[in-house]
Amino acid sequence: MINLVASCSNVPIIGDILSWLANILGYLMNWIYIFFESIGIANAGLCIIVFTFVVKAILLPLTFRQQKFSKISAIMNPEIQAIQKKYKNKKDAESVGRMQEETKLVYARYGTSPTGGCLQLVIQMPILFSLYYVIMDITKYVPSFRELTDVQMLKVNTFMGMNLSSSPWELITGDGRIIYAVLIPLIAGFAQFLSTRSMNMVTPSVNGEENPMATSMKTMTFTMPLVSTFFCFTMPAGVGLYWVASSVFQVISQLGVNKYFEKIDIKDIISKNVVKQKKKNEKKGISSKTVADASRYNTRNIPAPKDIEKNETTTTNTNTTETKKSKNTRTSGTSTSGNLASKANMVKDFNDKNKK
Repeated sequence: MINLVASCSNVPIIGDILSWLANILGYLMNWIYIFFESIGIANAGLCIIVFTFVVKAILLPLTFRQQKFSKISAIMNPEIQAIQKKYKNKKDAESVGRMQEETKLVYARYGTSPTGGCLQLVIQMPILFSLYYVIMDITKYVPSFRELTDVQMLKVNTFMGMNLSSSPWELITGDGRIIYAVLIPLIAGFAQFLSTRSMNMVTPSVNGEENPMATSMKTMTFTMPLVSTFFCFTMPAGVGLYWVASSVFQVISQLGVNKYFEKIDIKDIISKNVVKQKKKNEKKGISSKTVADASRYNTRNIPAPKDIEKNETTTTNTNTTETKKSKNTRTSGTSTSGNLASKANMVKDFNDKNKK
């Protein structure tokens, strides 16, 4: 993660955007620190926890939209997969164009778009990367920390007996405080497991078929906690603390989102999406009747995956039968032709003998 953030910062435009966002987040954390200092609690660890919760709360609407897209996607995926099955092994430009058009119409019928789940991630990623900027270098982005002496900084930077600027691995290899060292990484791994597990509840299977998104999420359920534990061992404890706070907030917010969706019918969500999409289309000069007619025309004859396989098998058998018939016809024709030629030769030989 550190290498990824560092590589992004080296790209001129992206680096400038991340630095600008980091400065804004730095001032936010500075206000949090000033508030706690005014009540006699000047601690970087507490500031990181509250800071993480505040930023995550700001991003919560985007998270909600992303989870809503996941719910709709679980219902919509069978139709998308049927279209993909329909045009399987067809690589010509016309077939590819038709597949893309029919896919767009399915998305339009559900009031969403192929980029519906990506937009939220695109917006969130720069903010999350900027968070790492602030946590990794607090003294650079938080003005109040720059004014502290080394002694004051050591006191402020100590949380639960750990120096937040040191990594757990350094604590183990340094003074051997194993219990303190493994505390944050283990909590981070467990919290990440709960966070990913709670997100799996939003991507159910439909008609007994596993949603591909749900399959990937199940894989992440076990891989992400291991990755989190490893990162938190090697990175400063402050980053690990942020990771723990972020995962805890994710679990709490995800449980709330899941409860919300349990009380709402998915059809109501789709209906609202369709109304919003209709307004967008009207602004672009596209009538809803045009979309509906095109959708019915293009997607009404899409067979189910099982029917596609049955049709493909029938077509193959038919082609094989026709090929055999064709071969038999050619063989029969050749045989008949051969018999006529032999009879003609026999007549010729008979006439030649009589002439002699």
